[in-house]
Amino acid sequence: MTAEIAILNKSAVALAADSAVTVSTGAGQKIYNTVNKLFTLSKYRPIGIMIHGSADFMGIPWESLIKEYRRQLAKTECDTLRQYAEGFIQWIQNSNPLFPQALQQQVLLGGVRGDFQGLKNDIERRVADSIKKTGPVSEPEVKQIVRGVISEHCKAWRSIKRLPSVAAGFEAEFLARHGAQIDQIRQEVFESLPIEPTEQKSLRELLADFFCRDRFSNGASGLIIAGFGAKQIFPSLVHFTIDGMIDNSLKWKEVESAETGHANTATIVPFAQREMVDTFLSGVDPRYLSTMLGALGALFQSSVDKVLEPIPETALPNKAELKTELSQKIPGLLTSFGEKLAKYSHERHIQPILDAVSALPKDELAAMAESLVNLTSFKRRISTDAETVGGHIDVAVISKGDGFIWIKRKHYFDIGRNPQFMANYYPET
Repeated sequence: MTAEIAILNKSAVALAADSAVTVSTGAGQKIYNTVNKLFTLSKYRPIGIMIHGSADFMGIPWESLIKEYRRQLAKTECDTLRQYAEGFIQWIQNSNPLFPQALQQQVLLGGVRGDFQGLKNDIERRVADSIKKTGPVSEPEVKQIVRGVISEHCKAWRSIKRLPSVAAGFEAEFLARHGAQIDQIRQEVFESLPIEPTEQKSLRELLADFFCRDRFSNGASGLIIAGFGAKQIFPSLVHFTIDGMIDNSLKWKEVESAETGHANTATIVPFAQREMVDTFLSGVDPRYLSTMLGALGALFQSSVDKVLEPIPETALPNKAELKTELSQKIPGLLTSFGEKLAKYSHERHIQPILDAVSALPKDELAAMAESLVNLTSFKRRISTDAETVGGHIDVAVISKGDGFIWIKRKHYFDIGRNPQFMANYYPET
């Protein structure tokens, strides 16, 4: 996990990222505090990039991909930041030598096996629960459980919207290319479990939905690209999520974007583990607020029951209808209450901070970005949670005139002992 933040005003954008990475091993999890997550996307233009989530893509470290793209980008200039961001996504999509078909096939088949194993585990849990409740289950009952689990998963995935980045007709082409291999893996994983032909077809279609729908795996990566295009006077950023490539089709989506200008003079955008930043900005822990609203809704409902229940039917003939009517009004009351809290939070907490940020000089922007990442790190350090945020905090400020400026930057080597590093950084100048 990680904690990252971007703070923008009309003059610059400050980026900050911690250095912690969690590595899962057979013995558990290991946390390292030496990972780079913040980079320049161009050596010559005011553009930076941060990564969170998975540190690699299709087995290649993001750092290597970013620096290879930066080398090819060279002095290329784009009018807008979005053109830089979309150009990087397009470069990944078209980098066939880096992600050959054999690699894509290997990743796909590994994912298919993992997805089928997850479904099998779900089926086995349902069967075990049924045995505990009613004793041994017959084969028809097992078939019914299998049918129910597959149906539930298919229904859940098809309720998720389709990603606009996936080409029309992808599902049919996917099944035509990989249907036979999917059936073979299904037979290996499910073994003797009875799966009807209709469910077999549903499983194949479900795997196509895994890639096409707007739900991403735990191995997805987040990319934040921020800075200035050549024709932009104010900074902006774009945040993407990327989650693999199949048949040269990239699974990705734009999560959010932000920009400053005359109407919006400041913006603070946290990423990944953001709860402490959200608490700082809004004045209340979002989980606490959610818990409070849920408890309040339960209190309203129980109050309706307690008030109406003692009243006899003779005194209140329409008691059932009244109870239903009052219960239906509870969601509206909670929405109104939440809106009032949000208005208060914005007026008394968020807006005053944004007003101050809009006037901050570059060095104060950097100090604020570092402090907010450090706040999350401090919370993790003094709590019983794993310290998934920590280590050195890299900080950079990007402005139109000065470009990408490192404020704090860790190196795994001594710069003074490696003069060739700086000499090679701009080899063509």
